Amino acid sequence: MEKLQMGQPVGFCTSIRELDTVTAELLAEAALNGDSLAIEIYQICGAYLGKGLSVLIDILNPEVIILGSIFIRSGQLLQPALDESIAKEALHLSNRVCKIIPAALNEKIGDYASLSVAAYNLQKPL
Repeated sequence: MEKLQMGQPVGFCTSIRELDTVTAELLAEAALNGDSLAIEIYQICGAYLGKGLSVLIDILNPEVIILGSIFIRSGQLLQPALDESIAKEALHLSNRVCKIIPAALNEKIGDYASLSVAAYNLQKPL
């Protein structure tokens, strides 16, 4: 945003007016093509995701955390910063036993979740 405000185009967006057209897919493509700003954005997102997951790891001590959505599509961009953040923030013993993996259902995870909620609600008496 700062670069655009100073009139400097970035690889995935040439003006402030185009900001609302920037998608995660476009940003990921730019990052994979070496755009330094897009890579930095994914590093920041990965770090914050890692901080959030660290809280869950410390409180719940899970063996596995399954992530869907953007992690399925862009996990390779998020993973390094996520791992670094978790290593720094989470309790070592809890972190050692916790694996973070992408959802096996890939993009269909939301569909199955919606169907399971609908099926559950259909079974409840009115």
